[in-house]
Amino acid sequence: LASLCHQLESALADGAAAHGPAVVAPVAAAWQAFHDRIDGLLGLSGRRTLIVDWTEYQAVVAAIDDADQPWAARVRRWGLEPVRPHLERFGEQARQLAARLGKAEVEVEVADDGTHVDGDRFGRLWAALVHAVRNAVAHGIEEPDARLAAGKPEHGRLVLRGRRRGGELVIEVIDDGAGVDWAAVTAAATARGLPHATAAELHDALCADGLSTAATADELSGRGVGLAAVRAACVELGGRLELDSAPGRGTLVRCVAPLEPARATNLHAAAS
Repeated sequence: LASLCHQLESALADGAAAHGPAVVAPVAAAWQAFHDRIDGLLGLSGRRTLIVDWTEYQAVVAAIDDADQPWAARVRRWGLEPVRPHLERFGEQARQLAARLGKAEVEVEVADDGTHVDGDRFGRLWAALVHAVRNAVAHGIEEPDARLAAGKPEHGRLVLRGRRRGGELVIEVIDDGAGVDWAAVTAAATARGLPHATAAELHDALCADGLSTAATADELSGRGVGLAAVRAACVELGGRLELDSAPGRGTLVRCVAPLEPARATNLHAAAS
């Protein structure tokens, strides 16, 4: 199929083929043959799919009177998206970044429990978590020689985990790298006039907008927007960012956020 597409592209570019259905017929036939073979394995044509306009779907969900009914929960789930594809995309980005930086291939573990979430509600969180993944690969996981000298495997390890905990979504980005340089964070916080006397204050300083321990800014670091963006996304969802890092043992970045937005209190009903 790829070969036929390439041949057609070359013929069109050279003017050797005219536009029209007959020109693409071999490609269409090859695609149909491929589809039929896959269908024989997966039984795709045996599944019935219903396509519903998104606005109409939202109107139906809004019209549900008893949201606690099991069938109502199933209808709402139809509009949710799984967490796992986001984690898998982060894993692929981590591998690509490691290759770009000339580091040993990163071993990525993706774990989830099948949780689905509102794609619109959690969109900003997925965009912000890219910073945590970049930090883990670019600054957390050491070069192979440094890892071997520290008694670690040559290949760094990254765990991307998503799960439901009660009414909350928990997303974790865990690396086995060098850990946060807390002395550098203290120095940067001092220079910025930020509190840093306690562990909690140091964590806040690390997530402060504009704080960076990098000497110079480049496309991956130095602007101090990474963890600040992750924390802002967690807080916007009504959640929190948790950090755990020790020198030589790696870093855990955990975002905890409610799956559902807080319901506004009906003050008039409460007063009556």
